[in-house]
Amino acid sequence: MRYTYDPADLQELLSRVGSSDDDAHYHALSVLQEHAEQTRGPLIALLKESPSEFQRSRCVTALTGMDHPEVEKALLHALQHDSSSIVRDVAVTGLRGIEDKETVPIFIDALSDRSEIVRRWCADILGRLGDERAVPRLKEALQHKDEWLAFRAAESLRQWNVPEARTTLEHLRDEALESSVRTCAKQALWEWDHGKVK
Repeated sequence: MRYTYDPADLQELLSRVGSSDDDAHYHALSVLQEHAEQTRGPLIALLKESPSEFQRSRCVTALTGMDHPEVEKALLHALQHDSSSIVRDVAVTGLRGIEDKETVPIFIDALSDRSEIVRRWCADILGRLGDERAVPRLKEALQHKDEWLAFRAAESLRQWNVPEARTTLEHLRDEALESSVRTCAKQALWEWDHGKVK
């Protein structure tokens, strides 16, 4: 049944986003996204103005399903400027499908974010965007103590056949503390050797 949206319901719906009750969470998300023309502006305003990091993270979650330039702009702003790592984490996952290469400098800068989630996703996004401006910073990330970041940077650099990326993948395959990183590095090297570029 289609839900008739009432602007007075915005706060109540938003409070259900991220609820441990999956039905309540998905219902609230579907209503907010189904009525994006009415909810997008207020959600963006709340994302910018709310003092609550939890409310801002819920706004980002709701906005992520809306395909609109203003949403992308708001998520990029949150990634760059929000003081909460929770909000930045949610924002970067909402930007995974971005295609605009003009955003590359933003993701390069975010490789220095305090949040490991942000750093890892930025390495992935930069690899997918395939812009060579990212190569120097991704090379730096190969040496990072965060094994998953080093792996994702190597995976992103693989498309340019960067020798340092192969060295890092071989090291992670043999020496990584996490078995999942070793497994992924082994798979990446197999794909590299068999011409399967990411």
